[in-house]
Amino acid sequence: MLKTFAARLAGASFAILCVTGLNAGATSAADLNALVWCDHSDPNLLKPFEDANGIKVNVKEFEGTGGWAKESSRVQAVCDWFGRMDIYKTAMEEKARGATEETWVTGDVAERLSALIGGVIWENPYTCRWASPITYVSGDDAPFLIMHGDKDDVVPLDQSVAFHEALKKAGVDSTLQIVKDVGHSFPGRPDLGEPVVEFFEKHLGKGSKQK
Repeated sequence: MLKTFAARLAGASFAILCVTGLNAGATSAADLNALVWCDHSDPNLLKPFEDANGIKVNVKEFEGTGGWAKESSRVQAVCDWFGRMDIYKTAMEEKARGATEETWVTGDVAERLSALIGGVIWENPYTCRWASPITYVSGDDAPFLIMHGDKDDVVPLDQSVAFHEALKKAGVDSTLQIVKDVGHSFPGRPDLGEPVVEFFEKHLGKGSKQK
């Protein structure tokens, strides 16, 4: 599925960088530095997270030294496929249903979230909040295309719905496409690459098509 989709984007003259799943290599709060950096975050909101974890967030050093200092690193358009956009909400739901550390740390998704946060998620609410994309929604965000299957049993559909609503409330150009009768990863639906190509062509412009 991903290869088919990548080939379709490449055929439309878009460069491809595919990041799948959660960053399981982030094993401590300090590893979240680059993940939670955002140039329009309110320093006062970030302070509890910084104090709790002994790190400094929202520093310009995260831009790197790649030789492109005059070019903005802000993205121009975003396509989100079934992303977990509010880890804090997940944490509170797990706590409410009475999950324990023993039950939480079993299973692929749970292990990845625990590795990302650096512990049981409901015991690390600040880290969950600052690791969640929904925390950083603001009116100057790039346009979004959000796609999510209504049969997804890995990431709840309400994650995408809530994120879309937050973007719209902030005045961001956001489109939510709920794919009927499809689960996680859109199995057997290579046609779903077409609206993504159209979205990027609309906001980024058309390139020279490969022959």
